[in-house]
Amino acid sequence: MLNVRADFDARSKEVDEYFEFVKDILSATSDLIYLNGYGKPSLLTASSDLQKTLKANGFLLVYNLVESTMKNAIEAIIAHLSAQGVEFDELTKELKVVILKNAKKWNAEKLEPELSKIGQHIIQKTFRKEELFSGNVDAREIRETLLAYGVKVNHSVIGNSLLTIKTKRNDLAHGTISFSECGKDYDIADLIKFKDEAQDYLKATLNDIQHFLSTAGYKPPV
Repeated sequence: MLNVRADFDARSKEVDEYFEFVKDILSATSDLIYLNGYGKPSLLTASSDLQKTLKANGFLLVYNLVESTMKNAIEAIIAHLSAQGVEFDELTKELKVVILKNAKKWNAEKLEPELSKIGQHIIQKTFRKEELFSGNVDAREIRETLLAYGVKVNHSVIGNSLLTIKTKRNDLAHGTISFSECGKDYDIADLIKFKDEAQDYLKATLNDIQHFLSTAGYKPPV
């Protein structure tokens, strides 16, 4: 989990710096001049499409933080099980179901050579990080995915903003709305609030996952 937290902190810093940059631009007391794509000076005004686009980009950055953090966190659960030498038969029913579903996605002939110690190797070798999530991460998806692994999200941090972040990210990614259309509906204070709530939710969720691992919540109660 140390690597997960380090990556989260690094990405959070990048996001924070971007929002500070946009905030400074939007709060500038004088108009800003920049070189456009044709190498000619253009005026950056409060109503310009570029400012709206800069705000809309914030949704992409925060969503990237959310999805990457959760992918890394679930990968860390699998890595922990492997490092501890935990075998399939030692797992809770929830985790056994996850592992069996993962195994079902593999071609048996390609998987068999990887399972010299099937009780241990089936946990790690059937896991595919790239198949976790796909533009669908919000607080509900996080809770349901973690619950499938046996991790209970016990914190009280409200994650309602994650739904807005996910929805706007998908609207932008799929071309449903333009960046300027998205950015015009929010001021920088709204976006910073979304960002802060997402970061707080992720921090609390990582704590729940750490507790799950440190207390061996992946094993049935004795």
